[in-house]
Order: sequence, then C-alpha cells, then structure tokens
Amino acid sequence: MTSTRVDRKYLLPEDELENVLSTNSNLWTTESVAGLTTQRYETMYFDTPELTFFHAARGQRPQRCKVRVRYYLDTDDRFIEVKRRNTRDETVKVRQPWAGSIAQAGHFLHESLGSSATVMDLLVDHLVPTAQTAYERVALLLSSGGRMTIDRQLMVGRHDALTHRLFDDGSNLVIVETKSTGQSPTAMDRALWGQNFRPLSLSKYALAIASFRPDLPLNRWTQVASRLSPQSPLLTASC
Repeated sequence: MTSTRVDRKYLLPEDELENVLSTNSNLWTTESVAGLTTQRYETMYFDTPELTFFHAARGQRPQRCKVRVRYYLDTDDRFIEVKRRNTRDETVKVRQPWAGSIAQAGHFLHESLGSSATVMDLLVDHLVPTAQTAYERVALLLSSGGRMTIDRQLMVGRHDALTHRLFDDGSNLVIVETKSTGQSPTAMDRALWGQNFRPLSLSKYALAIASFRPDLPLNRWTQVASRLSPQSPLLTASC
C-alpha cells in the first residue's frame, strides 16, 4: 500500500483545538475504524546504531526516510512502514503487514528504499530498534478533501521504555496534522491560521530520541522537545 501526501503539523493545547473544531464544525466529520473513533497506536522506530535516519532528518537531507513498525492496539494490526520525503516535499508512505523481524522484511525494504547492495547491507544487517512512541489518535475527514489527525497523550522513549510525555504548563498538548493530496492548504489549515496557529517542524521520532539522548543537537526540533516532561517509565513490548 502506497500513499503520497502533503503534511502540515501543529502543536496546541487541547482545549484551544476544541474551540477551533467547534467553531468550524461544518469543515469536518469524524472518521471511524472498526466502529471506533479513537485509535490507540504504538510505534517502534528502527535505525542504525549511529542513528543514520535521525541525522538525515535533522539535517533535512533530500529524500530522507524513516522505518517503523506501527501497532494498532484496538484492531491488533501490525504494519512495517517506510516514510520518505520526496523532492516535492511530499511524504510517501508504503507499508505491509509486519512478519516479526527486520530480516523477514528485507525484500519490502529493498523495494521501498533502494536496490543497491549498500542499502541492503544497511537495512538487513544494521537496523535495530531505537525508540518508541504511544498515543491516541482521532481522525477527521475534511469536507474540502483530505484528512486531519489529532494525536493525544503522546509518550516517547527508548525502544524498551516510554519515559516522557508531551506536556506544557498544565495543558495537554495535542499534535494536529493535516494531510492533503496537493500543495494547497486545507480549509482546516486556514482555520488554524486564523487562530494564530502556524505549521511547525515536528517529528515524533526526533522527540523520542531527544528523551534519552540530550547530547544530540536537535536543530529545528529544539523548541518542541523542550516541552517533554519525564514520567514514570512504562515498559512496552507490543511490537
């Protein structure tokens, strides 16, 4: 399965998002999956021990990518996904069911990321679990086309424990992402702009890395990472 889209991300307090949604209720409808309007996600990210993918994203290198396994807790589905940023600044995502190991996903990764022996060696021989995230997601269908996702209760950490939560001054912060098939902003983008919320650079993987590698420079992610709050470690092994 392949999808190509333009993403715009926002970070705002949950109560302020509720005001934006109630004011613009004609612009969206709630999307449900298996009869549920809220989905619980856990994601395990894979990288080299040197964090090759992290540093490529931090440096905004062309055609950078992520490799992750996403677990949908409510439907018990697991997929391995590759996300790439193409030369038009679009996000291209491909995925297939997770067979349980990176080695078993070698052909899929080969097809998704490249065909050279160097790439294959990097993927099959050196990819390891590096970080994880967990959150709740609500998805909205936009009347003008496209989708919007709302991620709540984000926790991040090492591959073996969730240790930090995105929190700020007593407010629950939510990550809002609009997804469209073209470069034009959606009506919900314009509604958010009208309330002085602007798109920002935000990576859940980068936040997870920042939670346990404070020695690494974050560049454009520094401001968001400063809102991570330590929590009692929560061990997970779902992926």
